[in-house]
Amino acid sequence: MERSSQRVVTFGSLTGPRVDGGASGAASVPRRQNRNCPELTSGARFAATRLPDVEAATVDPADDLLNDPPKRGPNAAELIADSLGARVIERLRERQRERPWLLGMTSLGLAQALTVPEPELIGMLATFLEAGKLAYRSGYYSTTDFAPQLSAEQRTFFERAFAVEPGAPPAPASFEELRARIRSSRIPELALTLETLVASGALAKVGDFVYRGTHIAAIRAQLETALRRQGRLTVAEFRTLTGTSRKYAVPLLEFFDATGVTLRSGDYRTLRRPPGTSTESQA
Repeated sequence: MERSSQRVVTFGSLTGPRVDGGASGAASVPRRQNRNCPELTSGARFAATRLPDVEAATVDPADDLLNDPPKRGPNAAELIADSLGARVIERLRERQRERPWLLGMTSLGLAQALTVPEPELIGMLATFLEAGKLAYRSGYYSTTDFAPQLSAEQRTFFERAFAVEPGAPPAPASFEELRARIRSSRIPELALTLETLVASGALAKVGDFVYRGTHIAAIRAQLETALRRQGRLTVAEFRTLTGTSRKYAVPLLEFFDATGVTLRSGDYRTLRRPPGTSTESQA
């Protein structure tokens, strides 16, 4: 749910404030004046007013250039964008109140809800993102103050799915078994909740397995420490380091390759160095 390091989000941190929008007030309309006011009778006298001379009222163009230019009001395109932006925020807040376990809404979902062509909406959404009015991650838009929040039933389901016996090392869950449990459960929208947990970093899909984000962070710390100490590792050395089998070790190393932690060269893994970083600076 950024910047070089990815923050790991746990189940307990998937909470956040939800701010409800307020209603706007209506402006009063002035009444028309009565043309038959008693003050404006035929007996009323008015003092004569002398008009200024034309020459005295003439403004030197050079002096006029020194004045501030007139302020330009918003054009039609800006007014339309502001109106659409308000509708987008309102619809996102409504969705976040109704289904707070989701990451937000996709551009297609927003376009359908607002009856706006998606290509036109995407351009405006990009403008809103640049202005800091919206947040975006993993294909979903949300308000900037939103963080997903699981229901009590959803939280209990995933805590049980990744429960660890006292004294036992943390172990991943089979992705297919987890999907089967989700399909057989009556808890609403568990599949979408799983997507939220993976996108936020609370869970990580590694090959055919799903790990807690905290478990992946601990394995990564072990790996980086070993590689800084000895420079490179084989699969067998990584398996010994983490106390796991080859079934888990190979997908884990491929995961760290794909996420930019390690670099494979033949049978060895080394730390992936940022561009311009020398070997001495990594030692």
